[in-house]
Amino acid sequence: TGSLGEVLKESTTIVYTFVKSLLVRKFPKNAFFDTAHIHLHCPGGATSKDDPSAGIAMAISLLSLVFNQPVSSNIATTGEMTITGKVLKVDELR
Repeated sequence: TGSLGEVLKESTTIVYTFVKSLLVRKFPKNAFFDTAHIHLHCPGGATSKDDPSAGIAMAISLLSLVFNQPVSSNIATTGEMTITGKVLKVDELR
């Protein structure tokens, strides 16, 4: 909910689908999605542009929930993620 553009909505769908398929393939005994209800809310001012570079950050956050493991506070990420889990390079990163 909130103010996601079409590109970010697509990124959230890709991340959700990838993480669910990863669990089925690699961690079949993990029952997180059997009871979890995921809700992503991005307030209007939280997204400065509609671009897919938040994909890997969303994936890491969701995996952190799934495995009940916090993400280290010294990690920063950016990058688009494909449905197969590949992280695409960021062209404008300086």
